[in-house]
Amino acid sequence: SIISEGIIKEYFAKLKLMNNNQIERELELDILTQVENYNNELQKLQKKKMTFSEWMEKNQENIQSNEFRGNVFGFLNIINNPIIKYDLRPIQLISLLFLSKNNISDINSTAQGIFLQINTGEGKSLIIQFFAAYLALQGKKVDIITSNSVLADRDAEDPNKIKFYESINLTVGCASKDEYFKNIVYGDTQNFEAGILREEFKEKEVRSGRPFDCIIVDEVDSISLDNIITMTQLTDS
Repeated sequence: SIISEGIIKEYFAKLKLMNNNQIERELELDILTQVENYNNELQKLQKKKMTFSEWMEKNQENIQSNEFRGNVFGFLNIINNPIIKYDLRPIQLISLLFLSKNNISDINSTAQGIFLQINTGEGKSLIIQFFAAYLALQGKKVDIITSNSVLADRDAEDPNKIKFYESINLTVGCASKDEYFKNIVYGDTQNFEAGILREEFKEKEVRSGRPFDCIIVDEVDSISLDNIITMTQLTDS
């Protein structure tokens, strides 16, 4: 569904970002532009259906552009809607546009990353899923860290997520199963730590040469504060 400009302006009316009106205004204009791109992409693809291969062939050169990210999320929404039967909500799209702004996803940029606070019920899982796909479509390997291995495996093996990723020629796997050859890997801190330790100290090929491109941390407060003393140990066996 089309997201109205009024909803975005209402959001920014409530947002007091860094107490800097100039930065806030520049962000608002950027988000409004990308929401318009998102809406235009939805309307275009609703009129003329395109396969993933057709869309990528047409837009491959633009997919890493900061000015094209609204179009990418519009396309991903078209792919995902038949699977889950609903569209991105305004707060989800705004969150995705914040995450992807200013080439934060560019590993060669000077950006150090970004924190987002997503309230309960606002659809954090879908935000993570779309952002992971956005990064992976740019050729990056994406590691998603959750608070425990059970949740990580559940997300990686969710039929709707698998269908979505497969629809755009991406693979998803579990760090607990050493599936590091996949485009997107879900795991907890111990899964990833154990993989690195086994490679460095036991000289086993675990990550299959997987680069440390991008990391998405779910429940960052739980991981970095509540469970900060959690450690991973290797056995002799």
